[in-house]
Amino acid sequence: MSGFKDAYDLEMALAVVGSESVAWDTWVEAAKWLLLFGPDDLRQILTDSAGLSFQECFPSLKPVAYSEDGQPCYHLGQLAEVLGVDPAEAEQVLAETEWAADMRLLFTGDDTLTPQ
Repeated sequence: MSGFKDAYDLEMALAVVGSESVAWDTWVEAAKWLLLFGPDDLRQILTDSAGLSFQECFPSLKPVAYSEDGQPCYHLGQLAEVLGVDPAEAEQVLAETEWAADMRLLFTGDDTLTPQ
């Protein structure tokens, strides 16, 4: 995923997610690009929408802490379980996304704030 940031531009990513005829994996990649590299206002809309969808689809999964910027943090094992994937696979995907996006996604207890 080393060239992922350069894989799309805003116009191309928006065209892909607005299309009804693209392959699912292509749509997911374009949506992921928008979430990671799109304009701040669009990223916020996508983040909020994803959070609401996540809560609706996985109501039993609750944050165990929050990052300094207020993003919910989930236990990796619980997240992997509700998604039906191996925890090591989930960790690998998150690590690869962190590297490609130059964005922190994996946290330890020392890096988070406990829920109030």
